[in-house]
Amino acid sequence: MCGLVATIGEAPVDPSRIRAACDAMAHRGPDGFGMTTVRNGTVALGHRRLALVGGEAATQPLFGCKDSGISAVVNGEFYGYAALRTALVARGHHFTTRSDSEVLVHLWEEYGAGAIDHLRGEYAFALFDGKCLHLARDISGVKPLHYAVDGDGRTWAASEIKALLAAGIPRRWSPGGLDQLFSMQFLAPTETLVAGVRAVAPGEHLVVGQAGIRMHTTREIRPRVQRPVVGDDAGLEGEIRDAFLDAVAVRLPEDGRIAFAVSGGFDSAAVVGAAAALGAPSPKGFAVAFSGEAWDERALAKAAISHANGELTVIEPTPEDFLDHLDSAVRFAEGAASNGQLVAKYMLSRAVRDAGFKAILTGEGADEAFLGYAHLLADAGAEATGATAQRGLMLPDGDGPPLPTTEALFAALGASVPTFLRAKSALAAQLAGLAARPLAERIGGDACIAHLCAVLLDGKEFSADHVRRSSFLWRKFALAGYILRTLGDGTELAHGVEGRPPFLDGPLLALAAAIPTATLLDRPRAHLRDEVRDKALLRRALRAFVPAVVADRKKHPFLAPPLPRTAEVVARVRARTAPPRLPSFFDPAAVAAFVDAWADLRGSRSAVAQDGVLHLLLTTTALGEQLALER
Repeated sequence: MCGLVATIGEAPVDPSRIRAACDAMAHRGPDGFGMTTVRNGTVALGHRRLALVGGEAATQPLFGCKDSGISAVVNGEFYGYAALRTALVARGHHFTTRSDSEVLVHLWEEYGAGAIDHLRGEYAFALFDGKCLHLARDISGVKPLHYAVDGDGRTWAASEIKALLAAGIPRRWSPGGLDQLFSMQFLAPTETLVAGVRAVAPGEHLVVGQAGIRMHTTREIRPRVQRPVVGDDAGLEGEIRDAFLDAVAVRLPEDGRIAFAVSGGFDSAAVVGAAAALGAPSPKGFAVAFSGEAWDERALAKAAISHANGELTVIEPTPEDFLDHLDSAVRFAEGAASNGQLVAKYMLSRAVRDAGFKAILTGEGADEAFLGYAHLLADAGAEATGATAQRGLMLPDGDGPPLPTTEALFAALGASVPTFLRAKSALAAQLAGLAARPLAERIGGDACIAHLCAVLLDGKEFSADHVRRSSFLWRKFALAGYILRTLGDGTELAHGVEGRPPFLDGPLLALAAAIPTATLLDRPRAHLRDEVRDKALLRRALRAFVPAVVADRKKHPFLAPPLPRTAEVVARVRARTAPPRLPSFFDPAAVAAFVDAWADLRGSRSAVAQDGVLHLLLTTTALGEQLALER
């Protein structure tokens, strides 16, 4: 994991702007800094390095052969690079480092933009081919990449928004981003909360040249040969198991120095169990334990790590910790959150770093690929039992309808509104009550629907499958921008830790995409017991890696309990939401009334839903302060 900066324009760039942008991301790459200018100083590349592969000599920027004019900076990891390197050397390429990233420039010399088809891993890169600047991200969007155009017409790209601001991009809130945040709590794939700053979408390849910025292509997860609906397919389970083991294996470093995020859930337990089966000695697990029986998963996490003959470190955030670390977590995550999980992940990553690790394997992506969320089961017609903690966040809290515009959109498609959008619409109604004009009048309006329409059009192959369509939307809005960027990359790289999610490995995703929904949810078996099980097929395929107490447990997302209404916590929340600190798009009187109702346990919504609105209020306010955005 590293941080990259790139810029292209007509006039030479001031090198101090590149240095300032890289310095703003020093946490992403504490092990080194590199910079180069090319094309008479009109193009520049900068890099902050987190050393994981290639030793001290694997510095960036990277360069192709002298006459190719190719130079690049890379964030992330390319897996299977040794075989690529061997093949490229056989074709006459000369490597100057032992870095996995260097294969990119040589692949580009061979295949041009087709080089991307040869890459496997989690990455973002900026590459200059002598004429144009190319920006690209991995297909799931594990690694972030943002871009903006300054007042002189110069295009800037960087791993983090902070770097673009340090380079001179204006510090203003984005009206469109706020519309998205208040309407859905998630941003569209290319949206950010800073005006003029865009995100390169997952799988997107942009080209910046004399004609401006244009999209070259967007790659999607394409299924392999469609699998039949079967009730008991041991061969299919074996394929999943083999693909998963390979995904874990390529992410295990040769020196064995890697940590494991372990919760009480099936996904993280399967990852650490598979690593142990592959020979990882005494895996080091890290888990978060919250207070309260319904939220404390330490016993299950201990069972998972013990099953793998590993060791567990438990982090126990207190309510005071959530407020103590809120500003830092938000500054690095560069996003708003609807739960205290953001601060918990920040504290977890700090513990991983303090223990001497630079990389951690995580379980993200399994619920998207293999249909594990309660809201997806609800879309499949199953009852979402045992999901109290999710009501008001991912499941509707009551029977309130979605925003009228959202309802109208899906009605026009002849489809039901995805369950998670119904939940988000209910939160949007509460957030609208805290917003000042004109934002309050825009929530759930045309701009929000336009983004939904654009994403739905990209996922038109799922138009006949309500569950897959919902999963597609969740992946586009929630996984890439929030789960992977805000909760994942943002909190991990705050402490120089690289997250590696095996379930988001390209071949495994392609296999999952080819399996019919009914098979993933065990429909052929379910009619016998009138039950649909989350990730049913995946659970059978990977059960050997997971202890029974975890394997048989229903899905429970990583969520923090609501903040308690103690005198100290209430006082600190009031101070953080007072008018001098509130951005101008909040209505101070409405916010004060909401905080009063929250403190007095009043209101018609559940504690979880109220807490979701409170955290969005707190984190949005903190983001404006930490990025010094105009009020």
